[in-house]
Order: sequence, then C-alpha cells, then structure tokens
Amino acid sequence: MTGGAAGFAGRGRVAAEVAACLERLGTDGERLRVAITVLDRTARQTAEVLDGDAIDGRPLGPLHGVPVAIKDNIDVAGVPCTAGSPLFVNRVPGEDAPVVERLRGAGAVVVAKTNLSELAIGPTTQNRTFGACRNPWDEQRLPGGSSGGSAVAVAGGMVRLALGTDTGGSVRLPAAATGIVGLRPSYGTVSIDGTMPVSPSFDAVGPMARTVDEIAGALGVLRDRPLPPARPLRDGQRPLAGLRVGRPTPFFSDHLDDDVATAVDAAAEVLRRLGAEVVDVPLADAGMARMRFEVLAGQEVVALHRDRLAGSPDGFDPTIRTRLEAAADVASSAVERARAWLQDWQAAVEALWDRVEVLLTPTFPGAVPLRSQAEDPAAIERFTSLLYPWSLVPGPTLSVPCGFHHAGTPIGMQLTGPVDADTLVLAVGAVYQQVTDWHLAEPLTADDAFGPSV
Repeated sequence: MTGGAAGFAGRGRVAAEVAACLERLGTDGERLRVAITVLDRTARQTAEVLDGDAIDGRPLGPLHGVPVAIKDNIDVAGVPCTAGSPLFVNRVPGEDAPVVERLRGAGAVVVAKTNLSELAIGPTTQNRTFGACRNPWDEQRLPGGSSGGSAVAVAGGMVRLALGTDTGGSVRLPAAATGIVGLRPSYGTVSIDGTMPVSPSFDAVGPMARTVDEIAGALGVLRDRPLPPARPLRDGQRPLAGLRVGRPTPFFSDHLDDDVATAVDAAAEVLRRLGAEVVDVPLADAGMARMRFEVLAGQEVVALHRDRLAGSPDGFDPTIRTRLEAAADVASSAVERARAWLQDWQAAVEALWDRVEVLLTPTFPGAVPLRSQAEDPAAIERFTSLLYPWSLVPGPTLSVPCGFHHAGTPIGMQLTGPVDADTLVLAVGAVYQQVTDWHLAEPLTADDAFGPSV
C-alpha cells in the first residue's frame, strides 16, 4: 500500500468497485458462506459520498474507497455483532470499535461482517448457525479459522482488506490456508476495544490482504502507538544484507510434509539471495505451547462465559461447550505450571533477539485439512500446532504465502520479530514478495473485478 489509495482502487470510481464487491459477495460469497451480514445499502451510500469527495477535491484518506470486511466479533455501529453465536444474534452495538472508526476515517467502505468460528473459538469456521465457510482453493477443504470468512473474502476477490482477530492464530492460519497475508501485530499495537473478547491476555486484531504492502498501509491506519522504523534496507540486489534470520529447531522442522519443508527451505534461500544470513537456532519446549496456551487462555474464556454456560448451555455449540467445561475443570496447580512455563518460554524467545532479528517458521505443517476432518482432533491439532508459540510472545508475526502443496492448497510461512518490530517484519515480507509471485496466484473463483493487486 505504499502507493496509498491508488494501490487499491482508482479514485472517482468507488461506487463501481463497491458494487462489484457486493455482487461478488452475493454470488461466490454466498456459496462459500463468507458473510453473516452484507451492508449493501450503507456501503453504496458511503461510496457515493466518497466519489463526491474525490470530484470536489476534498482530502482523501489513505484507504479512500477501499472495500473492507470486518470479522463479526468486532463492533460496527448499528449492525448486529453476533460473534458467530446464536447467543448474540440480537446484539447491535451503538458505536464502531476503534479499529472500524479508524478505517472509516481513512476512507474505507465497510461492506460486510464476516463468518467465523462460534465465539471465535476454533480453527475451522464451520459455523452451525451461519453456515460452514469453504476454502476458495478447494471447497472441500477448511478455510482455517477463526477468521475464515475474512480470509476467504480477500482470497476470493470480494474485498481488498479485511480485519480478523488472532488469539491462538486466528488471523495467520486462515490467511495461510487461503493464500493471502495476515498479521498478528505486537501486543497492544492495535486496539481490541469494541471486540468481543476470547482471552484478553492474548487477543489481537490484525489485517488481512493479498500483499504485505497493503498490510503495512492498513497497520499505519490501525495502530494506536508509534512504531520504530524498520532497519534501513539496502538498495539493489541485496536489500536484506546484514539481516539475521533464525530458523528455530527442532519443533518447527519436525514432522513437516515434504512440500512444506521444501517451500520454507526455498523461502529461506530467497532471503539469503537478498543478503540475509539465515541460521538454525535451538529453541526448546515449543511443543508445549499448545497445551500451555489452552490452559491459560481457557481460564479467561471460561470466566467470560461462566454465567451463560450455566444459564444457557444449549446456546453453545456442543464442541465448544465441551471445551469450556474441560477448561473449567483444570486444576489450579496446572494453571500455575502453565504460568511458570510461559515466563520461561518468553525469556527463551527474548534471548534469541541477541542472535537474530527475525524468526522464520512454517505457518502449518501440511495440506489444509478437508472439511470432513473438522471434528478430527489429530488433524486439527496438527493444523494449528505451529501457531501457538508465537501467540504467547508480545512481538508481531506475519504469515506470507510461500508455495503450494501437491494437494493444491497454499503454504504459508511465519515471520516473527521482537515486540514493536512490526515494521521490520513487514519490510522483510514485502521484499520477499517483490521477488516472488506466490501472492499473485488466485483461486478459480476469483476474477479481475478489482484489477491486479499492487
């Protein structure tokens, strides 16, 4: 998005772009179960106003006319915010969440509230109330979750930009599963106010788009605090000269499908050709992250829903209810062990920043699971296993497409940095995309409604 609004759409043509977006949401979007609410009337009205501003020469924001989709656990004034749950179908917030207010202030057009896993819990977006979201690369496969609708809206060409939330990986996973870019920003960088919480200690709001440049532009609009600039990147053929990239072992290299291992190795080689030094770095206990995360986050989730769980247990998806009940039964000693482990884990990752500036890991280890595997614990555990370690540290993690599995589904890599190194992580991802074309691939359902991404 370095080119501002022009990177998304030609000024003065907002109404046409929004109309194309709404048409796609009503066709492919309906089939793929992308949206819970489409804001047809208000989006068209906003587009007309923005077209008028362009004609009259009024100041145009950096996202002028950009159609955006908002995950349906983030408040949009006057629009139901269901969190994908029948318990909240009648909840209508009176004001925008700060992130939505900032997008509107920058000129974006909110066109839809998107489908998600119920209560933003779970990685599948197979929602029993609002429909099972489908992956546009293969409709028999999962889109990832919990921000699946937002990811599919971008991947399927329905919007240029979408917001999701990421507690245990819910931006990064669906972004990688659908071949787009997703950012979990540094903790506290982007406001989570006006977002229905999952686990406030780990919740984050993050943007999703086709390119890293678009993500960077969105973060510039969304962030609550200044971020230090990225380290100077050299011009020419070796812009990453001097950058130290670490590849944590052994957990992140074990048990990968050959296609994923090959794709991430190739991405590391691209970074080397661009001048980076790529080295293996030992990092113990990463395999414990999922278990510890589920204990710690589970306590907060249960606290948020305890009264509803007691009073309206049938209002919960049975799978989620079972998870909440299990979390409620966790012994206090297990919670204390998880807290102690978390301190050790954060210290271990922090120590790596004396040796490297960015960490490179796969986003998930194999092909995107089939929708028929949504209730298969082993398949889902494997699908999500590489996400949790970075949900438990305060720095940013960016998922970037880096290849395709022989099953036909995208492969993603994660770039992780120390706290407030968002601009550095984004700069590395952007340079990678300048010399690769994985992000330009489109699923069969996409067309040229918006022209080429830049």
